Amino acid sequence: MGVAGRAGALVCAAAVAAPVLAAVPAPPPAQADTGDGGVDAAVEAFSAGEVVYVDEEADAATGEGGDGRAEQRRAEQTRAYVRARLEEAGVPVRAEVLADGDAGSAAQETATRVGRPGLYVAVVERRRSTGGRDVETGWAWVGAPAVTDDELDDHFAFYLGGPLEQIAGIVDLIEGDLRPAAEDAAEEGERVYVDPALAEGFPQADAEELEGRLGDLEDVRVAVIPGLARAATGDVREELVDALLEPLGDEGSVLLAEWRYGAFDLTPATAKDAPQATGIRGVLPDGAPEELNAAVGAFAGAVDGGVVDDARKGLAEEQLYVHPLAATDLEEGDAEKVGAALASREVPVRVAVVPAGAHLETGGSSAGDEALAASVARGVDGPVAVYAVDGGGRITGYPVKGGEGVGGNWDSLEDSVFFGKDDDSMRESLDGLLQELGEAPVLGAKAGSGAVGGAGGGGTLGEALSGFVSAAGRALPWIGGGVGLVLLVLFLRGSFAVGRERRRVLEEGRREREEKARREQALMDELRAEEAERVEEIRARNAEDITRLGEELAGARAPGDGERLAAFEAWLREYESLKEDNPKAEDIDRIVAVRKRVESALADVERWNRRR
Repeated sequence: MGVAGRAGALVCAAAVAAPVLAAVPAPPPAQADTGDGGVDAAVEAFSAGEVVYVDEEADAATGEGGDGRAEQRRAEQTRAYVRARLEEAGVPVRAEVLADGDAGSAAQETATRVGRPGLYVAVVERRRSTGGRDVETGWAWVGAPAVTDDELDDHFAFYLGGPLEQIAGIVDLIEGDLRPAAEDAAEEGERVYVDPALAEGFPQADAEELEGRLGDLEDVRVAVIPGLARAATGDVREELVDALLEPLGDEGSVLLAEWRYGAFDLTPATAKDAPQATGIRGVLPDGAPEELNAAVGAFAGAVDGGVVDDARKGLAEEQLYVHPLAATDLEEGDAEKVGAALASREVPVRVAVVPAGAHLETGGSSAGDEALAASVARGVDGPVAVYAVDGGGRITGYPVKGGEGVGGNWDSLEDSVFFGKDDDSMRESLDGLLQELGEAPVLGAKAGSGAVGGAGGGGTLGEALSGFVSAAGRALPWIGGGVGLVLLVLFLRGSFAVGRERRRVLEEGRREREEKARREQALMDELRAEEAERVEEIRARNAEDITRLGEELAGARAPGDGERLAAFEAWLREYESLKEDNPKAEDIDRIVAVRKRVESALADVERWNRRR
């Protein structure tokens, strides 16, 4: 028994002998229990067959905490994943997360009172007044230990993840390397492998749905796995990536989604003739569970390699081309309707919808780079607009090639795309483009549109006059010709007034849109400035703590040889990596990710030094 420094105790129960450890039947599946009764409640839960108990006051389920719905849902899914991982273990492991008490004593008491064979792990997490956390881990065995105290000690010191994730990683520690399952799946031609425990905990990690995001791509593999328990003892992650790439040849691409710290750590890797992994990383979302599907879609669009060529060929035959890997909210038949409307214009316009990663094929720096539109438009007649969408369907770029003098509200394709765009909906954006080009929307009027002349307003003077003459022709036999003539004159005067009114409304709409665009731009500039300031504040804190990490490592006593030496060297590599990554983190998400790594590394190295 004890704390994760020198911890571990063997509970010698008379009724339990080592030979029966593996023969004890597994308890029935059960949901991770939560409550507020400390060790008593944990004992009750484990006696009922559960394998995970989390005290309601503990805040360790995701390694981050938080009271929002997303955080709560993620905590629940993490517990479900850990429960599934522990239940599939050959050696029973039971975990309790408590808000107070001594971790070693809690593990010892729980093991003694429950008495069933296996490993009992207790985690006590206390929040500091400054906002940090102190995490204490203890364990006890009933029956013969499957691993040594030193192995568990090193595991908790070096495993990258929150407390529950570290406990789930014990399965890997006890039962050996779990990588062959992913490697075998890749070798057998399975494009997507999802660890069964992760699939149980996270509905978003559905292998069939994720494979659907890969389209017809063949030279790709996606592996969704728990954090690698032995990753700190060598280049395990690199070895796994190389094994996944090996059967794919020189154009292969791999996406490794590794669960730790309450999110999927996304690692793209490519063979020598595929797009560079550094560029792919830039189009991937963060690793939140709800973003996993979008991440796979973005990855597929980035490694396809033929998106621009496909778009160019598509536009040679159609006014609107939507790439199969582009995530949109378009419904069946929508593309044909929009294409017909674009083709019927006096100045036809062509539109391509492509995955955001397509810009990697052109050498551009972002999805909005003009190089993307220029490449797509090469050899295509007429002006071209390109919408680049991320894996979740959000528009991240909208470059154009040509388009001055296209008519409509702005006489510019670039302005028409901009003012008609709805960042979250391709469907609304295409209807908005048609309206700004002076055409009627064909997919349903854009909500709140003030445009005149589309489905929401008057049409042209010629259309109105034609309609009136048709009606008047039917009415004239029944009324005097003079009256009809008067009515016609009055209508013409009214029509010219309507024309003036239409021009006035259009001009007001233009001014309102320009003012809105200016306000939005000013707001975005202000938000970017605030974010940049916050990023620099966090970067400075990171730099101070990275320096402190280096000092801790310099003062540490490195082990002589074996796995512990390899583990220590891994932390030295992490230190060097942090020094490189901190200056490169350009936005709040990336700088916060570095912050979490720094805090984790400091906590683990300090714990290492205390043990030594």
